[in-house]
This record gives sequence, C-alpha cells and structure tokens, in this order.
Amino acid sequence: MGLKDQGAIDGAPKAMEEDLKEKQRLAEEEAARKKAAAEGPALDAIPPEELLEHIEAIREIMAFQRSGKSDPDDVRAERPAQEYRGRRRCRSCQAR
Repeated sequence: MGLKDQGAIDGAPKAMEEDLKEKQRLAEEEAARKKAAAEGPALDAIPPEELLEHIEAIREIMAFQRSGKSDPDDVRAERPAQEYRGRRRCRSCQAR
C-alpha cells in the first residue's frame, strides 16, 4: 500500500508540469486572439466602399480638429454637399 502512494507522489510533479504547460498554451492562445481582435481586420478584408467611408470619416475628423470649431456640422458646411452622397446633408443643404 505504501508503494502505491509513493507512485502517486512521484507522478504528481509530472502531472503538475503537464497542467502548467496546458495553462500556458491556453494563455498564449488567448493573448493571440486578443491581439488579433485589437488589431482589427486586415485592409484586404475590408470592402472598398467601406474603406472609402472610413477614409471620409477620418478626413472629417481631421478637418474638425484643424478648424477648432465646436460643432462638426459647421465643418461639413464648408465642404461641398456632393461629397456626402447618401448621407446626412450639411446645414446649408438642409435649409434648401
């Protein structure tokens, strides 16, 4: 009976080592998954129309920051309305 207990004791460090390796592998997979989610989709995966919308939105943000105005609609009014096809119109176009 003492021999069986000794075998369990001898096998415990090996079992713990395997368990730690499995936990480390899972943690690495989770870290890789989080990193991929934080990076977002590859540019090749984004449809061209959606990519153009993102670029236009970035340009609006940059124009707003450069203008120093407190209302984004004021910045939009400075740009031609045809650039906003299918989207909300600027204030000057809404009045028409």
